[in-house]
Amino acid sequence: MESIKDHVKRRAMVIAERVELELTVAGTEYAPMERHVFKCTKNNTKAPKEKHVIALHREIGEGDACKTVLKMLARRLKEVAGHQISSASLAAGLKTLAVWHRCINSGDDTFVTLCARYPHLIESPPMNPAGQMYAAYLRELLSSFSASKHAYHRETGFEDTRMRRISNEMVVQEAQLVCNQLRKLAECDLQGGLMDVKTASATQYCINMLILDAMPLFKALSAAIDRLFEFVGTLPRTDAEKMTKLFNNYVKFIDRLTAPAKQADFRPEVAVPLTSFDKKAVREFLEFLKAAEAKTRTENGSPEYFRALADSAVDATGPPREAVETPETRVPTFSMDEIEASQIPKKAAIAAPSYGAGAAKSMEPASTLAGQNLIDLEDDFLGTSTLAQPLPLTMPLGAGNWDPFAPEPTTAGTMGQTTSNGGDFLFDATGAA
Repeated sequence: MESIKDHVKRRAMVIAERVELELTVAGTEYAPMERHVFKCTKNNTKAPKEKHVIALHREIGEGDACKTVLKMLARRLKEVAGHQISSASLAAGLKTLAVWHRCINSGDDTFVTLCARYPHLIESPPMNPAGQMYAAYLRELLSSFSASKHAYHRETGFEDTRMRRISNEMVVQEAQLVCNQLRKLAECDLQGGLMDVKTASATQYCINMLILDAMPLFKALSAAIDRLFEFVGTLPRTDAEKMTKLFNNYVKFIDRLTAPAKQADFRPEVAVPLTSFDKKAVREFLEFLKAAEAKTRTENGSPEYFRALADSAVDATGPPREAVETPETRVPTFSMDEIEASQIPKKAAIAAPSYGAGAAKSMEPASTLAGQNLIDLEDDFLGTSTLAQPLPLTMPLGAGNWDPFAPEPTTAGTMGQTTSNGGDFLFDATGAA
């Protein structure tokens, strides 16, 4: 609770500001607008008074008064950022931003177009962290409007969203703008202001304003996601990757927007008195978030499925992949007559060996030639190059009873027992058949 001393001090500051205002603007042409700006943003524990906000809306609709209202709000935002920051002046800063936000959302696009030319004017002091987050969102709102020339946060349920009527190329561009705006909105964590009784009303009013913007923004992004499922596979590689990241952010927004939507307060002293902000609208928005979450868990609506579609676009439009070098298959082009003719020299050489002291020397060319012919023949069928090592042509006697784990038999000759390629002739080291 606010103590009596703090209450008297705050009231004295408000009276002093009002006196200074009257001494400055009394009798001037814009005195009524100055009073409206001051009364709806003054340092008290209440939310902006609606009758003064409506009066500013009427002034904005007259055209030339837009610049005047913009100057007054910018000056007021600097005034509440004085050197001596108190909780009351922090509330005044939030109220000034909320009134600025209400003016942006009112009437036609005249005022928001003007503000989009001077977004740097919305700058909250560093001593007001809640005001800084709120101001960052408003600047992103103006940046999005400046790029798309459309206020997605002002769409209503009476007509279909613009996302369903524009071209595919514009969907890719404007979906990113809406995503950035939603990201800044979700970053506005204003819960700390609800703990102080002097800033609670102003903070809750700002939260309600953010919820009011979140509803059409998320529905517009959902419409963009529905369309992206249809053509993301035809996008260029860079755009497909961007849309994949956008879909991942879309899934995260479901959780990040559910908690603030549940904090909507409909008490008359803090509620935004608009037909688009009531219990029914917020309840339908929560149901919409729940349905969106259920859709992302289905087989054809999951992030993995969207990623697969985007990957197909990357494969279709990306650079060609390097061809894998495979060995060339060699197809045999000889006949059986040629194969039989190649066997005649080998059998003749084995059948008529040389004897005497040079027996081993005379046998070596014949066996080597036979082994080489076998290698060449295998190359023709297997499609491989000439082996560096010749295939083994030796086989122990009694191959049918051969034990692979038994030690190899030794021979006294210079050669072991060998066989021809067909196994028709067996001979010992002396060459006896």
